[in-house]
Amino acid sequence: DALLFNAGFGGAAPATQTFDVQNTAAGTALNWEVDATGKPSWLTVSGGGPASTAGGSAGTVTLAVDQTGLAPGTYSHTLAVLDSEDPDVAVITSNQVTVTLTVAAPEMDATPATLDFVGVIGHAAPASQTFSVENGVPGTALDWEIDTAEFPTWLSLVSAASGTATDGSPSTVELSVDHGGYSEPTVQEYTITVLDSNDPDVATVTNASVTVTLT
Repeated sequence: DALLFNAGFGGAAPATQTFDVQNTAAGTALNWEVDATGKPSWLTVSGGGPASTAGGSAGTVTLAVDQTGLAPGTYSHTLAVLDSEDPDVAVITSNQVTVTLTVAAPEMDATPATLDFVGVIGHAAPASQTFSVENGVPGTALDWEIDTAEFPTWLSLVSAASGTATDGSPSTVELSVDHGGYSEPTVQEYTITVLDSNDPDVATVTNASVTVTLT
């Protein structure tokens, strides 16, 4: 048997699932337990015994998973149902359940990819502009940040330098420019890179960029 769980990185844990341990032999008592040896920390077993199930009935085992701390990818573990009276001798054959957890990674995008500001010498700075940091994968959370340390003097970040984007709920980044330091016509360009703020060993997300031009 197999149970499949799908989760999103940074998202809520998926719903629990169950499997039954059935005793098909009338007039008998099946004493059993789920072997937790080597069980990974992302998997929780409830109702795994030791338990006794009468003939013609079944015991229910509930499984929960938690993807917190896991990198995007696929994880698997096989649970065995054992005879609780003598697990080393009387293994209940053909009663294994393979649990698979797939953790989806967020996908970052920034739109629009270019912002053009036009400043007129001797006049006020042009109006601020915005771009969106988007995450296209449902059920995931994308933590992003912008390093402003290398920003040119004419470019400023009006909004927060970090945030979280979920599917259907992008983050808005607002930028302003100041051309007051230029007395002659000029064209200035700078590319902003939006970074995944999670530890790169935990979640790898393709960075996004926006090019800002001041004319």
